[in-house]
Amino acid sequence: MMNNNNRKPQSSKDVRSKVNSGVNRKNDIAQQKRIQSAIQSGDKSVDQGGNLIDHLNNIVQDYLLRSNCIKTLEQFNIESQFATEQSNETEHIILGHFDRGERDKFFESWSRYIPISQRQDHDSWKLEFYIQIYFFIYPIHPVFKKKGQIDKYSINQFKNYLDTKGADLSKTNDVLPFYALPYVKNPEKHQSFQHLFTHEWISDLRMKLKEYIQSIYGSDQQGSILKRLVLQKEVSVNYQQNDNQNRILEIKQLQQENLELKKKSNQQIQALQELNHLAQQNLTEAQKKWFSLTGEMLKMQKEMLKYIENNKKIPEQIQQFKKKIASYDKFFGQNLEDLVNKSEDISLFNNITQPDHDLSEITNQQQMNPVQQSIEEYIPLNYEKIIQLFTKSQNAVLIATVLQALRWRITRARSALERRSVVVAYQTHDLIGTHQRNIILAQHLMFKAAPIIQCQTLKLMNALASDYDGRTYLTTNSQLIKLLIELIKKDQTDSIKRKNAIGTLQKLSLRRQSQIWMLDNDIIYVALIILQREKFNLSEYTYEYITALIMNLSLSSRGRDALSMNKELAFEVLFELIEYPNDQIRTFTNGTFYSMFSRRELRDYAYQLNIPQELPKLLSISEEKFKKQIQYMIEQLESNEDDYDQSQLEEDNDVDDLEDDEECPVDDEDEDDLDNNDMVVGEELLKNEFALNNEQAEQQRQLMESIMQKEQQQRSVFQEQLRDSQIEKMPIGQGPFIADSLAPINNINQKQVQPQAQAFVSRPKIPRTPPIQQYNYQH
Repeated sequence: MMNNNNRKPQSSKDVRSKVNSGVNRKNDIAQQKRIQSAIQSGDKSVDQGGNLIDHLNNIVQDYLLRSNCIKTLEQFNIESQFATEQSNETEHIILGHFDRGERDKFFESWSRYIPISQRQDHDSWKLEFYIQIYFFIYPIHPVFKKKGQIDKYSINQFKNYLDTKGADLSKTNDVLPFYALPYVKNPEKHQSFQHLFTHEWISDLRMKLKEYIQSIYGSDQQGSILKRLVLQKEVSVNYQQNDNQNRILEIKQLQQENLELKKKSNQQIQALQELNHLAQQNLTEAQKKWFSLTGEMLKMQKEMLKYIENNKKIPEQIQQFKKKIASYDKFFGQNLEDLVNKSEDISLFNNITQPDHDLSEITNQQQMNPVQQSIEEYIPLNYEKIIQLFTKSQNAVLIATVLQALRWRITRARSALERRSVVVAYQTHDLIGTHQRNIILAQHLMFKAAPIIQCQTLKLMNALASDYDGRTYLTTNSQLIKLLIELIKKDQTDSIKRKNAIGTLQKLSLRRQSQIWMLDNDIIYVALIILQREKFNLSEYTYEYITALIMNLSLSSRGRDALSMNKELAFEVLFELIEYPNDQIRTFTNGTFYSMFSRRELRDYAYQLNIPQELPKLLSISEEKFKKQIQYMIEQLESNEDDYDQSQLEEDNDVDDLEDDEECPVDDEDEDDLDNNDMVVGEELLKNEFALNNEQAEQQRQLMESIMQKEQQQRSVFQEQLRDSQIEKMPIGQGPFIADSLAPINNINQKQVQPQAQAFVSRPKIPRTPPIQQYNYQH
């Protein structure tokens, strides 16, 4: 064993190196402890939290440790603890300015705390747009009880925003109406802005702002690169799985669509076969009746001949009658079904046995040139002179009496063809100025002339609208429909003038383009307001035509859009009419509800009003014809589809009646309050004052004949094309109404009509226009 005294003394250099070595070992131990502490704290946070933020923090910590960035790691741990506190502080600052209405401070904080990259998307612009509206109406909002007014500075600030940052949003339909906000004097009373002045709107906007701030500073950020890296693998796996599932769903959907197409095709084939079979049955039945009737006539003739023979007079004529009757008897003795099976043309019977005096010659003479025959019933008129009377004469009674006489030519025509010739003449000469170049004449007659002239003008328009060519004439210019709607808005009484304006609009609503013009001028809202405001003062005529107008418009998707925008008013007004004592009004109301219930939004609102609970009660106390209508309304309410069979409804609604089967309108003599008893009236007045000389009259006759013949030819071609297209569409479900355009196909048996359609039919032809009838009015 060595003695310690024998050890060599250590140099200062050796001592210093040992001291440094000990210090380094101590630092290494401290560093390892810090690393282990950081790892343990990271593991602990993952174990305790287990959420995505903790997982991302662990990734950062691991990266810093492996890079030996110890100080950075320590600073990261410190700052991450205060991240949530910073988010809460930012949210508190911004929401504080929002609640106190401090516009300038709010947008200063908005620019400072909200990154500019987060403010570039459409949702952020839209949120900022509504916040601008909030600060604009803050001084007058009832929630804050300021009872102030919007100063010029706020108005200029809002206008400046609309002209700069808000310009890009002007193309967005849902915010476009708010561009008028700074120009409205009392926005809190305006219907379009009333919802802004509610507590619900403020609460909803504040919640959206709060969620927006939290999406930027909170734990649900979506823009982190680390997060995308973490989710990338999971997204890749899910994408592959979803892609496979989507392919399977697409295949199943295609298979289902293929089955539905086959089903519809089979339905069309079956319906067409049934239609053909029904047509054959009807034809055979008609022929049987014809044979039976003719047989009875022959029997009677035989008895007459027997009587004549016994009297032994005019033997030569008797022999001729015997010969003809024998030939008839031989032909009608054959079996009708055998003739049909052999495809024999029964009409050839007339050629086989013609009588000596051919009645067809007389018939042909009677049918020669029907256009000329009808036009000659009325003398040609000098329409230029009539229009000059309208614009230059100061004799209001004379003008009104002439308008009355011109209307009588339509309402007192003895046939549809005679009435059509009158309407075409009025249309050709633009009698009341509906064309764009002459619209000032219509404005004068409807608004600026004496009241009796305005009344007679509207009655003439209503009579014109009862005819197909009259509707064509009245719909050449959208301005006329706008004038009619302005007249209805201006006249707030159930006057003769307004009733005829409503009747005219209802008849014009049979046209698709007219519907578009009416809806562009808020006709549904105007009609609903009339029903709400004047429900105790309206005549049956107004009720029938205004409800029929609403029903016609409801058949189009744009009409249902308008009803959706005014759903509160529509349900309030129409549900009061659902038990109205007039059958036509109830049918129109039920038809409108049926169409409305094809839209999911309106069905949901009906459920909010407990209408599904009310309809079964109404069903139990209604008559049988209304029970069917209510039953189909209930079924429509329970449907899961949206806008039921919309395309079919709109196509039917676009077709006008072309068959000349309208009755001539009955003239309302009780409403003709003209004091013209001491004057020459009617056709005699027109003849005395406006008859053309012989040469001019002949020229006008020829012109009218040419126009009528061309018009009839065009209509015949169009009717044939229309029937062909309708037969193709017939088997597919036709919705709740039978369109007017299908009604003339008289061979269609009612059994082939959809049960929903039958329930809403009160006459053989669907009542899209109320029936012509006499009304007694008090106005």
